[in-house]
Amino acid sequence: MGLTIGEAYVLATQYPFKGKIFYDTDELRYAGGCVKPPNYKIMPCGIGTEYYKDGTIKKQGLFQRRGLVCGRMYYPSGNLRFEGYCLEPNGYGPTYPTSGSFYGEDGTLVYKGDFHCKFGGVGYPVVTKPANFGSLS
Repeated sequence: MGLTIGEAYVLATQYPFKGKIFYDTDELRYAGGCVKPPNYKIMPCGIGTEYYKDGTIKKQGLFQRRGLVCGRMYYPSGNLRFEGYCLEPNGYGPTYPTSGSFYGEDGTLVYKGDFHCKFGGVGYPVVTKPANFGSLS
């Protein structure tokens, strides 16, 4: 029986390297620390930067296989959206904010403190506090 993705990822973290990951349409999606678990694609692992398809920075900081662990998220405009800490869910989906600062599109501090998420069904965690955080995709 083969290794699960989690087991393979943990083994691969012993051999990190600087790498790049691309969207299916060839735009740069991520650059920074990476790992290549056996029988899986290259995955983020370490300090790096994730990009929107147009090249604008989307996330910056410390990454693991499901996304940002500690760092910053940006709006498509390039303005700071979030700065803080994230966790990996037990089920499906990307990392989600747990504490930090949330900024409005205009740069004003909207919320600072603990974040709450709702989980259920197949799909991404939904941030419920602050209520106006928006999508994690």
